[in-house]
Amino acid sequence: MGAVNKNIIANIIGRGLSMISVFIFIPIYISILGAKMYGVISFYVILQGILIFADAGLTATLKRELAKGDDSFESRFTKFKILRSIEVIYIFIVFLIGFSIFCGSDFIVDSWLNIEDLDFQSTKSGIQLMGIALGFNFLSTLYQGGVIGLEKQIASNFLQIVWGVLKNGGVIIAVLLIDKSLTVFFGWQLIINILYVIILRIFLLKVLKKKDRFKWVIKTDFKILKSVWKYAVGMFIIAVIASINSQFDKIVLSSYLVVSELTIYTVAYSLSTIPVVLSGPIATAIFPRLTQYFDRKNNVKLYRVFNNSFNLVLLLATTAGTILAFYSGYFLEIWTQNKEIAIKGALPATFLLLSQVLLSLQVIPFYLALAKGNTKINIIVGLLGIITLIPIIIVVAKYYDIVIVALTTFLYYLIITPIYIGVIVYKLTNLNCYKWGLNNLVKPIIIIVLGSSIFYFINLKLDLNFILKGLYILITSIAVFIISFSLTFKIKLKNIFKFIKNELFT
Repeated sequence: MGAVNKNIIANIIGRGLSMISVFIFIPIYISILGAKMYGVISFYVILQGILIFADAGLTATLKRELAKGDDSFESRFTKFKILRSIEVIYIFIVFLIGFSIFCGSDFIVDSWLNIEDLDFQSTKSGIQLMGIALGFNFLSTLYQGGVIGLEKQIASNFLQIVWGVLKNGGVIIAVLLIDKSLTVFFGWQLIINILYVIILRIFLLKVLKKKDRFKWVIKTDFKILKSVWKYAVGMFIIAVIASINSQFDKIVLSSYLVVSELTIYTVAYSLSTIPVVLSGPIATAIFPRLTQYFDRKNNVKLYRVFNNSFNLVLLLATTAGTILAFYSGYFLEIWTQNKEIAIKGALPATFLLLSQVLLSLQVIPFYLALAKGNTKINIIVGLLGIITLIPIIIVVAKYYDIVIVALTTFLYYLIITPIYIGVIVYKLTNLNCYKWGLNNLVKPIIIIVLGSSIFYFINLKLDLNFILKGLYILITSIAVFIISFSLTFKIKLKNIFKFIKNELFT
């Protein structure tokens, strides 16, 4: 099994377990702390999402630079200097994040969030701790990106799993033993985030330096960023734009909705992230390889890896997203054990799931552009989103409910995704855009949607209990994926595993 396959498996396990932990713990948080207090926590989740996207600029730069070169002393020393230089910028940003949220806690609690009857002072203290915790969470993504760039993704995922369990599961024990308050919740998040940052940094430097001694001097070595500043600035702009486009609906709703209603939308959105969670591990694993093939001018392997990884992402994300969209109410009720959330959140979840499927299809083309050092296309498409989507979201959020907000988001991605993918394929590859789009985009989606629809309407004729219905959904989902995989890659069913092992990413 190749290194890319191993990294993909490690990433899927890591992201999968992280997602499972989220699905396990959110209902517990709501049960212990209540929907109103979780509404404040969901604001933390929203800000976390914004920072993850905004962070992608410098982290992607570091990832790309660490994926280049070889294992020689000179190459590792150059990478070390780039890491330390970017680290200085990150530490400054971490301070700004913590300081801004800490000082702005009064405004957030009093003027932005509608906390209903929650205690003002306790909520304010929680928000202040939240700001510092967010800063360290932001810093951790830099070191994690560095570890991934060095293709140590198994170790990265192991550390992330342990961090997720301690952060999401340990906080339950802390809240139960100390106090059921936001102060304890966010205080625990802060402690675990600090420990995670320290461990990640030690591991990354150990891998990079080995037994050598590297010295970094800010006056001379900080200048090394001149060689990557154009790419870094482009990536930063892309990241900020992506952050605004992906999280703006939730930011606006956090101001218009009471915290209990915000909980419903956030839960629906959490369910909808599954397609992107499935696409992320593949993109993360193949990005260093795309960068290496482009750096070595090996276009044959570059476009083969691009094509195969895009197809795999499409099959996984579209199958999962379509099935979840059909049964959104069922999954929300099983997950939250709350009928009100399931009923009110089902339709928004359906539209958000379809939106996230379309977003996941942009991931591999996005990484191809980054591997080639092209940031212009991503910036233009992102700005188009800001100009068109944001004004509409503001109006819709103010005058309509969360269903229309989710529908608006879906319609936007339905229009922009095929345009974006088409531009990337046309501008950055030697592939025939029309034939490629027909064979790699249109046909697989039709097969998946048609197959999922048939199985869904058969389900309506069956009288199955919750357990049998779940088994039926699982079996039919696997069947749809396997059949669509066989037809897309044009291989026999019995040869699928062999193809994945030996040919998919070679």
